[in-house]
Amino acid sequence: MNNKFFIFLGIVGFTFGYAAYEMIKLEGKLVSPVSEIVIRSIPSDLSFKNFNTGTPYRLEEQEKVKTLIHFWATWCAPCEIEFPELVQFINLMKDRDDYKFLLVAVDDEDKKVKKFLAKFNIENENVVLLKDSDKNFQKFGTYKLPETFLFNSNFQTLRKFSGQQAWTQNTLVNYFNSL
Repeated sequence: MNNKFFIFLGIVGFTFGYAAYEMIKLEGKLVSPVSEIVIRSIPSDLSFKNFNTGTPYRLEEQEKVKTLIHFWATWCAPCEIEFPELVQFINLMKDRDDYKFLLVAVDDEDKKVKKFLAKFNIENENVVLLKDSDKNFQKFGTYKLPETFLFNSNFQTLRKFSGQQAWTQNTLVNYFNSL
């Protein structure tokens, strides 16, 4: 009886120890120096592929308006849950020509992105659908999805939104309307 108990205790101890080891190892991969996590402005040397035209879209060449850059993927469950509300939010802001919404699909297949986007009515001239196949999102300090950055018209960082957001919540809508 004692031998079985000690074997069971050893297995449980090993399992928890291994889980803790893997968690520490993963945190080491996700943690970056503060200077990489908090960006002060839009990186100027980046371009993404315009999903509709296939041409490069250089962030530094876009018009000087407030810019919301949203990183997402079809393989990201929180992104899929959040996306319908983000589209509703964009539709609420459609009359605001002082905003540009850049929706960047990260490390995703064109076919899956097209199928996913077909579910939504994103026909707004202030929305640009982009694709990031070169891991440019990491230059923003982004290592998890969804993640969203808001920049002012001088491309300076106003706010970073990490994780899934309630985009149509009054507090958030009022914040954007107040800018």
